[in-house]
Amino acid sequence: MHKLFKIFLVLLFLPALIYPQKPDIKFKRLSIEHGLSQSTVDAIAQDQAGFMWFGTEDGLNRYDGYQFTVYKHDPENPNSISSNNIWCLYVDRNGFLWIGTFTDGLNRFDPKSAFFTRYFHNPSDSNSISSNNIRSITEDYQGNLWIGTRDSGISILNPKSQTFQRVRHDSENVNGLLSNNIRFIYPNSNKDIWIATSNGLSVYELSSGTFKNYQNKKGVSNTLSHNSVRHIYKDRSGIFWIATVNGLNSYEPQTNKFTNFSSDPDNPGSISGDFVRKVYEDPQGRLWIAINRGGLNILDRKKNTFYKYQHEEDNPNSLSNNSTRVFYQDKSGLLWLGTMGGGLNIYDPRKNRFKHYRHNPRDSNSLSHPIVWAISQSSEGDLWFGTNAGGLTRFNPKTGKYTCYLHNPSDPFSISSNNIRTITKDHEGGLWIGTMNGGVNYLESKKQLFRRFTHDPNNSNSLSNNNVRSIFEDRLGGLWFCTWSGGLDHFDRTTNTFTLFRNQPDNPNSLSSNNIISIYQDSQEVYWIGTSNGLNRLTFSLDSTNLIPSQLSQPHFIRFYHDPSNSKSLSNSYILSIHEGQNGDLWFGTMLGLSRLQKNNRNKPLFTRYFIRDGLPNDVVYGILEDSQGNLWLSTNNGLSRFDPRSETFKNYDVRDGLHSNEFNTGSYTKTDIGSFIFGGVDGATEFFPDSLADNPFIPPVVL
Repeated sequence: MHKLFKIFLVLLFLPALIYPQKPDIKFKRLSIEHGLSQSTVDAIAQDQAGFMWFGTEDGLNRYDGYQFTVYKHDPENPNSISSNNIWCLYVDRNGFLWIGTFTDGLNRFDPKSAFFTRYFHNPSDSNSISSNNIRSITEDYQGNLWIGTRDSGISILNPKSQTFQRVRHDSENVNGLLSNNIRFIYPNSNKDIWIATSNGLSVYELSSGTFKNYQNKKGVSNTLSHNSVRHIYKDRSGIFWIATVNGLNSYEPQTNKFTNFSSDPDNPGSISGDFVRKVYEDPQGRLWIAINRGGLNILDRKKNTFYKYQHEEDNPNSLSNNSTRVFYQDKSGLLWLGTMGGGLNIYDPRKNRFKHYRHNPRDSNSLSHPIVWAISQSSEGDLWFGTNAGGLTRFNPKTGKYTCYLHNPSDPFSISSNNIRTITKDHEGGLWIGTMNGGVNYLESKKQLFRRFTHDPNNSNSLSNNNVRSIFEDRLGGLWFCTWSGGLDHFDRTTNTFTLFRNQPDNPNSLSSNNIISIYQDSQEVYWIGTSNGLNRLTFSLDSTNLIPSQLSQPHFIRFYHDPSNSKSLSNSYILSIHEGQNGDLWFGTMLGLSRLQKNNRNKPLFTRYFIRDGLPNDVVYGILEDSQGNLWLSTNNGLSRFDPRSETFKNYDVRDGLHSNEFNTGSYTKTDIGSFIFGGVDGATEFFPDSLADNPFIPPVVL
């Protein structure tokens, strides 16, 4: 090998820098074009009936999952809301919705009567609310309502007496409330109430009726990063997260110390901005942080890394606006994000159970082509994708790096074609790659040179045809190449020779067609060959336990076809995929339906058939994989389907559930070493763990 070529290979395959993999977060957007009254959403709540409520700067909005109902102030109606500028929302234990407005007091909405009750500040009534500018509403363990105001401290509403008790800042009391400007109130069970103010963090101890205060101390580490506190959140481990206008803080009660997180231009893993508005922990334990004009950050606490998400003009699944204001997770698991000027963003965690591999023409570190025909995993754990016109792509999950292999006419050690149709890993770890019109390529595990096997019309021991659709290694180490129009080839590695099996028009015990699509060896050592015109059961006249097929005499093919007059025949004669289930039943994906051959009927043409009318999303079944529960996962032209053979029921998934596309491809599927499934199609590939797709247990209430 030329010295310069060796250096080139070393440089080409140097390991990439290892960066943490950013979670793939996609949003659905709702705004004024969908019926939202105004595009700035400062408050979100869900009532007991399941309706979502959104406070905007121009009206209160109720959303039923399909449309918005808008409530606005009516000067002629005393039972209407007092203002259209909504700052905060809260649903109490009795089902009442409480609404805090910018300058027009507090409102209580009764969902039964649809009436609003108004509460205003009355200078001559000390039992009235202390201010009409409401910033925060919450409820303590006794059912009292705590209302934080912008300029007059806290008002505590007794629901029985309907009177307010006021708690205000006293400049002469160093142990009192730090400020009358209240930003947020967080009830910590029955122990204390945490209060975010413009002058620090105040904690009101319910047992003693006294305050414990925390403020920034210049030059002192482990203190609050800034006194203007915007939000307080307690995670499941008991750590408090304090959002300020100058950084995020975590507080551990055991150590009584604060840890500060601030933006660092030299650290790409730092938080994207210091003005932090809200904090929320999702069910996966990830911390979501809303940054003023800095988009969304998700903190991976194990790696101490902030992943950044911002608005992208050409990506409809990105944030609608970089000024995120509020988070809320509803009872079904949807996470809602309110923004300033961008309306609502909805994140469905169930959709993110699918990982996507896609071609991005603007990013060289992506799949080399959108259409994926083949998928395999190497012994090193890398994923290999065969594409329609972009050659072969290798993906390293550890580094996140994609490497593309293309045909080079001047390099005999490059891959022979850019149209890859199948990839198979052999027992030695090598990869066998079948191409369209380029024959077969062999890539050894630790080498980066391709060895080619192609058809030679002058050599009867060569590959029968260069159009190779599928490659299979049997239990004896023999390799089988399924070609289109050339028949079925068996390859003897010791002699580098091929044995050809073809259709013989005068022999009913020969292959039914020379267009071979799939091959499978079942647990009884029987070979099943799927063609464009029939299914074939292959046996030999001699014992195959000690002899490779090329040494056997008289191969015997039994053919199975679709018979329109026989409901027990194959659903279709065009066989795309073959699989043996855990119980020994054989399954065949065809161009028209799924066919089942029970274990006891292998020598009889007695098939059970399944179509769209039985629950399939589409009658073209490209691929079949089986999970640990015995469910079959089927790729089709209209999404994925999970089929339970015991109950004979289907559960279907499409792009609305998070798939990369609804249209998949023949032979484009694999099960990885870690148990995930990958299916490829016309727009990349989708990976998921079957166990992660459990049905949502939440049943929404029926409301008339």
